[in-house]
Amino acid sequence: MATKQQQQQSSESCDRDGEDGDKGGAETPLTQAQPLANSAPDGGWGWVVLVASIVVLALTLAFPSCMSIFYTDLQKQFNASNSVTSWVPSIMTAVLHAGGPLCSVLVERFGCRATVIMGGVLSGLGMAASAFTNSIVELYITAGVITGLGFCFSFQPAVTILGHYFVRRRVFANAMSSTGTALGLSTLPTLSNYLHTEFGWRGSFLVLGGVLLNCCVCGAVMRPLGPRKPRAHKQMSNGSAVTSKEDNGMDQSKAALLLNVLGFVNIIVRPAFGLLFNLAWFKGRHIYVLSIALLLNGLSNNICCIAPTFPVLLIYMLCYGLTMSVVGTLLFTVLMDIVDMNRFLSALGLLAIMESVTLLIGPPLAGSLVDRTGEYTYVFLASSITVVSSALFLLVSFYWLDRRDTAKKESSPAPAPIHSPDCQYIKVSAGGTDKHTAIQTERVTSV
Repeated sequence: MATKQQQQQSSESCDRDGEDGDKGGAETPLTQAQPLANSAPDGGWGWVVLVASIVVLALTLAFPSCMSIFYTDLQKQFNASNSVTSWVPSIMTAVLHAGGPLCSVLVERFGCRATVIMGGVLSGLGMAASAFTNSIVELYITAGVITGLGFCFSFQPAVTILGHYFVRRRVFANAMSSTGTALGLSTLPTLSNYLHTEFGWRGSFLVLGGVLLNCCVCGAVMRPLGPRKPRAHKQMSNGSAVTSKEDNGMDQSKAALLLNVLGFVNIIVRPAFGLLFNLAWFKGRHIYVLSIALLLNGLSNNICCIAPTFPVLLIYMLCYGLTMSVVGTLLFTVLMDIVDMNRFLSALGLLAIMESVTLLIGPPLAGSLVDRTGEYTYVFLASSITVVSSALFLLVSFYWLDRRDTAKKESSPAPAPIHSPDCQYIKVSAGGTDKHTAIQTERVTSV
């Protein structure tokens, strides 16, 4: 828990957009933002900010995966393989995370509100420009770099500002914001299929660019003024329309239904987990719950290796969705527990850089593995090993750190009483009570 003074210091970066807006002729927001600087409201306008954060997460975090809906068209249009095409969402996701340090600088300079709006403009323009590309390299730049950077500028401040608005209800607020990704998962597959059928991949990119501009509206309410915009579109597809070899003869509508199931599971479960993990018993144990959920999440990938049938994949989505809900609910809460809120944005940027490495090379490696073997089994096995190993690392390392800290506290000796060399202490009994009286000794030096 941050103290009142720490909350005031950490809130200054999110309110600086008002000071800079005054220089450009905008209305003065300093007095309106003052309640946030004084204390975290844990409600009030914070609920509006929470809704805006949900939408931002729905429009950013899972969006790179929706590119797989258009894999077949992109491969035919640019005569590209699985590995070459998979660089598009890979670059997008990597830039989304690797841009963390630059995002931190922008938040410190302009505030959360202006940075989210800037991100919405970049992501919208990037996707719209992707509709007019003539090569896969151009798509790397527009959809990968520009759109990914816009996602970074929108996503990280939206998560950070929740830590300023909520303290007592922080776990619940983070859990609710994480449902934004699930909301996108439950809506965007159907929307993408419709757009793909009606307008093709170029028209779909153009429309999706307009959808991403809603991040600007969300950023506008991240200060006590402006309307709310609770709409979201987003999706996570693991290659349901990659090639005639990913899908194994499964109808694309059934693949989209699986993603809808994943989204609905997250929407239903995450708020409940948020209330559960907000109980006092879980305080200090969030990291262990996160590690166990991550371990089960990695093991669930092995279900896909049984058979590429709809019932098996439905079971996989249910298991993956439940464990994914726990991870999404606790991820940012654990990070906020580890570091102070005034350092959270920097810690989030550092975490994003570390994630960006694997996110950049992961999809191309998976696509190359599919191109060479013609099977997805090895991809799921590799994913399982990677996630399980990371979960075990978290579990063992934090358990060791806790044991070390406990041992230090137990082995540290009690502080010895400090006696002045010029004082003598004698024991005096007065009225049945022992008292210690200090007698000052005066030393006289004769010359």
